[in-house]
Order: sequence, then C-alpha cells, then structure tokens
Amino acid sequence: MRPPALPREMRTFAMPELPDPAACPEAVSQLLEKVREAAAACAGGGPGRRRFPLSGLQPSELALLDQLLGEGEVSARVADGAPLRVQESAFAGVWRVRRQGSGEGPALELLEVGPIPGVVLEAAERGRPLPLFPGELPEGVMNGPALLEEVRQQLAAFSPGGPPHVINFTLLPMAPTDFLLLERALGVGALTLLSRGYGNCRIGATGVRRVWRVQYYNSADQLILDTLEIAEIPEAALAAPEDLSDSAQRLGELLQWLREPS
Repeated sequence: MRPPALPREMRTFAMPELPDPAACPEAVSQLLEKVREAAAACAGGGPGRRRFPLSGLQPSELALLDQLLGEGEVSARVADGAPLRVQESAFAGVWRVRRQGSGEGPALELLEVGPIPGVVLEAAERGRPLPLFPGELPEGVMNGPALLEEVRQQLAAFSPGGPPHVINFTLLPMAPTDFLLLERALGVGALTLLSRGYGNCRIGATGVRRVWRVQYYNSADQLILDTLEIAEIPEAALAAPEDLSDSAQRLGELLQWLREPS
C-alpha cells in the first residue's frame, strides 16, 4: 500500500504571534469567549462539538483571529468534491475549517470545538463497509489474505466508542505483493490527516470505512512504524478531554491579556 501523500497545505506546529491587545475588536474577543466556554464544556463531558460560523467577521477581524489562534499539530484534507481544509489551532481541539465555494457546494468558513471536526467524521463515513474480494492472489503473497480476513472480522465486531484494533506491519513478514493485495482490496480514500503530536504521523483513510493506514516517521522522514488501524478516527488525530481543558485555560489567559488596559 502506498503511504498517504501529504497535501502542500498541511503545515507544522506554529505558535501564534500576539498583536497589540488594544487592537482586538469586541467581536473577536466575544467569539473567543464562546470558544473558551465550548472547550471547557466539551472537556467536562458536555456537547461533543460546537460550531462557530465566521461569515459575520470582517476580513481584518478574520485575519486577527487567525493570528491569535495560530496553527497546531493536526491538519486534514478532504479531496473529494470541493477541496476542504482543516487546521487545528495552537489550542488543541479548536479547529479552523475552510472550503472555497464552487459547484460542489457553498463556501465554508468556521471554527469548531471538539475532538475532531464533524466534516472529518462525515468524510470518514463515506467509504464502503467491507474490503473488495481481491480476486486472483498475486504470486508470492504471504500474509495478505490472513490480514484481510482479520480486517473483515474486526469490522464485523466493531463497536463505536470501543478500542481501536491495530495491525502492525512493522512486526510482520510482508512481501510487496501483500501490500499490493491489501491496496487492491481496501482502496485509497479521499481523507488524509497529518499529526505532529506523536512525531510525524501520517494518516490516510482507505476506501473502506473505519480502516486507516497510520504511519509514523522520525525526524529524518524515515518510516519507523507502519500500521493498519480499525477505528472511527485514529487516536493520533483526536484532541483528548485534557487537551480541551488545557485549551480552555489558555484561552482564558489570552482573553485576560486582551482585556487588560494598555
């Protein structure tokens, strides 16, 4: 199976550059307060996700919001239809979602608070439910058929909210024809994620719902762990409750700084 390609729009972690607090419009500080409240509620077991449309902000206010939030560890790209880009902010669990308007759908410009944006979950559910029958086996195949059967069994037993099932290719004897067989049966999906929270982790949806290729690379961009994961969304891409709690606290500190007299 091919490693998922990294979209050029995906970026690495960057801390926000803070502007002069006196220059922050009330509309931006009010929005940040709502985002802080949503992050605190989500961390405490409240609503799973909250969306905040940004269409009412002026271009200067939108630019300031982006500057204040910065860019975090996780990016996502949905390639089917109108290309959709998702970027986690420097506050984990606070996501910037953008889509250019086109014949495939209207423009989308919003902030979303939660473990992962809804548009990513929606894209993840578009795959087919089971692997395709691979047909004639390639010559020299070793573990591919057994792994496909394991995937089928795990999908049949899958329960939302349950623990993921991980198949570690790094620990298995795998022939090139095994990967060819798996790619033929699973296909390649339109959703790709990049997480820097656990090193460089590249996550690609296969064409089968809830089956993901998850690969970890070191600082030299060498593959050190190669897996197939059966999960709703791989954990490496999710903001945990403690991440959201920390973000709520740091957003509170940011708001306090913005409101201090200059």
